[in-house]
Order: sequence, then structure tokens, then C-alpha cells
Amino acid sequence: MKTILVIIDGAEPADYKYCENINKIKEIGSFRTVNNTPEGMETNSLTCILNILGVPYSAIPKGRAYLEALAINEEIDENDLIFRCNNIKMKNDILLSCVEHKNTILQEDEFRDIRLINIGSYKNLLIIKEGRKYYDSISTFPPHENLGKILSYILPKCTDKKIESILNKLIYNYNLYPWGQSVKDMIPSFYQLHNKKGAVVCKTEIVEGIAKDMNMYVPILNSATADVDTDLIEKAEKALELSKEYDFVLLHINGADESAHRKNEDQKINFINKIDKEVISYLMKTIDANTSLIVTSDHGTSAKSGNHINVEVNYYIL
Repeated sequence: MKTILVIIDGAEPADYKYCENINKIKEIGSFRTVNNTPEGMETNSLTCILNILGVPYSAIPKGRAYLEALAINEEIDENDLIFRCNNIKMKNDILLSCVEHKNTILQEDEFRDIRLINIGSYKNLLIIKEGRKYYDSISTFPPHENLGKILSYILPKCTDKKIESILNKLIYNYNLYPWGQSVKDMIPSFYQLHNKKGAVVCKTEIVEGIAKDMNMYVPILNSATADVDTDLIEKAEKALELSKEYDFVLLHINGADESAHRKNEDQKINFINKIDKEVISYLMKTIDANTSLIVTSDHGTSAKSGNHINVEVNYYIL
């Protein structure tokens, strides 16, 4: 039996209210709810998706930045320290928003061992050469979950005050907020875990990095994005095509999560309804009797708070 797993990132149970096709699966197939957040871990796509894919808790990395570097084929050394680093807007020491990328050059001599790489929109990677030794002594905060907060309360902390000063200077001098620190790590392959060939259809860097680290095939997509402007038809057709060759295909769709982080509830609901009409309907009509279709979410993302929420999510199984 083959499987196509559709993950609608950030979807909460109430978001499917007007999804005719998804609710049809509940009638003719099976339904359950599951909390994908491993006990004691943060609720985010990294931990939840790896949990869904059957990765042992002990092998789930704490940070996501290395996997995003892997997604863009950036060379990372064993002793490097990697951060996610968002372009931000602030005023009067208040974190207001994440903003579009601007060409930033780190000029001071203290930044000579640091690489800054834009990976799209407001997202960057910050790589500190030989910085792995500071990994366990650093704490950071996700900026998109702390909008409206006083910056001085959510600054990165490190027992090495030189590193802490560098990270804080990035915020105040360059409007760059480093977070989600990680180091080079290896996750068990999907085949090793399940004795099955896997593929992943996605445009979100963290999901592509997960796929590459687990030796899952990732196709090139021409018109898809990681937001609500994505080409859903291209993604659905590619997932169906790959299901002929692979035992398991993960189709990850990210726009609902982005909408919720922007606190745009209407956009989130409208996008999920669009997924129902353009992706789920298509797959329900075209998969063969030897293929199971699962529709779920990795975690909920509240459009009211803009934050990830640790709740049970729906699993629709056809």
C-alpha cells in the first residue's frame, strides 16, 4: 500500500469547517486526532514533522537552521554554529514585524568569521565559523512569536558575553534577529526507519532540509512557493506523479501557517478552502485503490495570537 500524506501547515481542527472534500473523507474513510508535539519539546514544524515521519525523539534536532542550510546546499562545517536570522522592524525598543530582505553587509571586524545568507523574503541564515562550542550556552526567542514585545526582554543570551554582544549588535545595528540555533546533525534516513522509498513535495526550507537529511527525493517545482501564492495544482500533480514510483509521498503546504503568523484569519481560512478544492478534490479523484490519502496538520497556528499552539490536530484517512 502506498501513501500520499498532505500536511496543511498550521491548520487547526476548526479551520476545516467549510472544506467539503476533507469532510467527505471523514464520512467515507476514517478519522482521528493526534498531538504531534513530542513531550517536552517545542511545538514547531521541525519537531512535529519529524515526529510524524517516525523519527525517534532522541534523534530530533533542537534547532532548524542547519536543515535550512542543507535545503539551499550551503556547506556547513562540523564546528560551525548556524542561526535562523530574520530581518525585523522595530521602534522604541518594540519588535514590530519581520520585513522583506535588504542587502546587509556586516562590516565590523568582529563579524569577520560570520556569513549571512538570505534564503528568501525576511529569512536569512547566520553562520558563525567555529561557533559550535557556544551551542549549549545560547538561548534565543522566535521573533515571529514575540511581535509587540519589548526587545530588551527577548534578546539572545549566552554565557560567553562576547558572542552575546555580537548577537545583540546584529539586532540593534542591523535589524537582524538571530534565533533557532543549531549545528550539523544527522537524522536517520526514511528508508532506514521504514524500509520504504520516500519523496517530499515542498517549497519550505525546513521541510526540504528534513527531506534531504533523511535521503528522501525532493523534486524541482517551477511555480510553487512557501506561501499563499503557491501553485497548488503543480504540487498536487507532482505528488500524484511521484506516488507511482515512491512508497510514500509527503505533500507539504505552508501558506496557512504564514497567514496565521500574520494574524490574517480570513486569508488562512480561504487558503485552506482553496487547498480543499484544488488539491484534496484532485487527489481523491485520481489516486488508485493501492494508495492511501491522509490529510492532516503538523500543529495548529493561531491567527489570533500569531503563535504555534500545542493541540491535537485532525487526521483524515482515505
